[in-house]
Amino acid sequence: MRVRVLGRWTPYALAMGELLLEVTALHERDVPGALEGGADRLHLVAHAAGPDGYASSPEPAVVSAVCRASDVPVYVLLRLNDSWTTTGGELTRLLGLAGDYLGAGAAGLSWGFLDSALEVDVEVCRHLAAGLPGVPWTFHRAFDHALDQRRAWDRVLDLPRLVAVRSAGSPRG
Repeated sequence: MRVRVLGRWTPYALAMGELLLEVTALHERDVPGALEGGADRLHLVAHAAGPDGYASSPEPAVVSAVCRASDVPVYVLLRLNDSWTTTGGELTRLLGLAGDYLGAGAAGLSWGFLDSALEVDVEVCRHLAAGLPGVPWTFHRAFDHALDQRRAWDRVLDLPRLVAVRSAGSPRG
């Protein structure tokens, strides 16, 4: 069976994959409720995302506490500012944080960046993936804010070790 995803015919299994309930957590107090609700994976952020979808990276101590409290995989957001872009200096800090998160028990990471033209920043995403060999990751909500979702989809499909795209739908309705 084939389904249409953003204008492309895709094998059903690839388009739908295995169903997974990923629940956003802000701290370890969220873990029991998420697990009782059937969470298959936790997505840990420092604060709830506002209408633009921005959230930021949590402190490593919070990651450690959540990972100890959870018996499902925890993916942690890598973002240091309230935009969909990042800088070279931030990339170094993000790789350092990623190492801390993985050392604290995170099973994977979440990031998503756009360039100044509102296209998926493939260079930044590949740089992070190359600096984190073997680590699975989710493309975070920047996808929703890309200028052209069809082109964004084409770009994210070629990113290494990408396991999911996190989306709340288009901000344009």
